[in-house]
Amino acid sequence: MSSPNILSLPREIRSMIYAHISDDIAFDWGWRMLPFPIGGYEIARVRVPEVPLTNVLLSCRQIYHEYSQEKQFRKSVIAICLFGNAVQVLPEGRATNHERVLQVLQKVHKIHFVVLRTPQADPGTSWKRIKGYNKMIETLAPRLEMMGIVVRVQKSYVAR
Repeated sequence: MSSPNILSLPREIRSMIYAHISDDIAFDWGWRMLPFPIGGYEIARVRVPEVPLTNVLLSCRQIYHEYSQEKQFRKSVIAICLFGNAVQVLPEGRATNHERVLQVLQKVHKIHFVVLRTPQADPGTSWKRIKGYNKMIETLAPRLEMMGIVVRVQKSYVAR
């Protein structure tokens, strides 16, 4: 007895299957050179949720067409995480993932800046960093419809 072929299933069931086979990717982006004496690049974490799996897309033409037309893949969203006042540094010589970010920005429709803040953090610093990203992203993301800012406050506790 042969195993059932996915293409023999009704289209509605295949859509339900496609909705569950995606992956989230996250990578560090070294986006601007820091001044001397620090050197290196400032890091932002880029998170792309619900990315279609390449091996599923390459399985056959019909699956490629159906899978890539699913609603969760039509409008891509990314989150760019900033680390409050603490500037994370990527040393010179390490990969900045700039080409990868350019590919993602070509397709993105919505960007959320996620700022992780502590009570001691200066909101002005985070705002300046977001404005720096904004200038660059406006030119690199032709399909961009919306940008948002999410602030996550990290409370500090004193141990007794």
